[in-house]
Amino acid sequence: MSKSIIIADDDEEFIEEFESELSLLGYVIHKATNGQEAFDLALEIEPDLIVLDIVMPVLDGFQTCKKIRDNPATSAISVILLTAQSLGSEKIRGLEIGADDYISKPVEWDEFKARVSSVLRRAEQLRDLSALTNLPGAYRVSTELAKLVSDSSNKYAVFNIEIDGFKSINDRYGSGRGDKVIKWLGSTLANIMSTTSGQPSLLAHIGGARFVIISVPENVDSLCETIIKKFDDGKLDYYDEEAREVGYIEVTNRQNEIIKLPICKLGIGVVSTEFREVRSQWEATATATEMCEHAKRAEVSSYEVDRRSTDDQFLAMLNSES
Repeated sequence: MSKSIIIADDDEEFIEEFESELSLLGYVIHKATNGQEAFDLALEIEPDLIVLDIVMPVLDGFQTCKKIRDNPATSAISVILLTAQSLGSEKIRGLEIGADDYISKPVEWDEFKARVSSVLRRAEQLRDLSALTNLPGAYRVSTELAKLVSDSSNKYAVFNIEIDGFKSINDRYGSGRGDKVIKWLGSTLANIMSTTSGQPSLLAHIGGARFVIISVPENVDSLCETIIKKFDDGKLDYYDEEAREVGYIEVTNRQNEIIKLPICKLGIGVVSTEFREVRSQWEATATATEMCEHAKRAEVSSYEVDRRSTDDQFLAMLNSES
């Protein structure tokens, strides 16, 4: 879907030039001649970006930017301020009230278009961040995989990492404890990835107790072994003393029966270009997920790597699963 931009300026000639330059890049441009008009338009169309000239009638750029940031319906929209002045105090004021960038007139269009692209990309990444772990989410994984599968010469491995038995922690101790476990695992994975070499290198939290790593094929075994060891060494800190001693927790099911559930474990599934070409995002994520399900069948934390090297073996797998 095309990104939409509101340009607010009382200089009609500049607005026309802006529309001519930015529409060539596929942006949908909406025009306003003052700050209030831009704000009302933002409420109506929810744009991806608002570009505000500072000197405008009714509401100037500063007032409009503050109004955008103060309103919950518009507070997350990116804002770029335009000014014909180069005073540092003006720029500081704009940034303090929440502008994402600041550009001086006359505009150098190549630079301006690069800044627009940068602001929109940064906003998209921030929207994709997990509120719990502050890690990128499914959008970033999809973007990275799309880039990798587009060139068969790229070498990479996709890891699907999931806590098996996580629901029992929430059932026994409450969602607050469950959130702590997820944050701890996210932090642990981030620390591991910070000392892991090679490109590509991505860690994402794609929801619940599930994480995705994209790394190089040669890191598969060492990463999986390190992650499992760190998880198993630390997971008991989130259980009470009785559970640690007996190796299970007791919860009440829907039939009001008390049942025993084992301590959680980790399942990791991996697909790697070391064994065969990965031809689509779907194949990458589906195969890593399938391998993770196999890994979770083990009684302890475990990982499984898809080592099928031929299309016939892969198709046989698909037929057996259908």
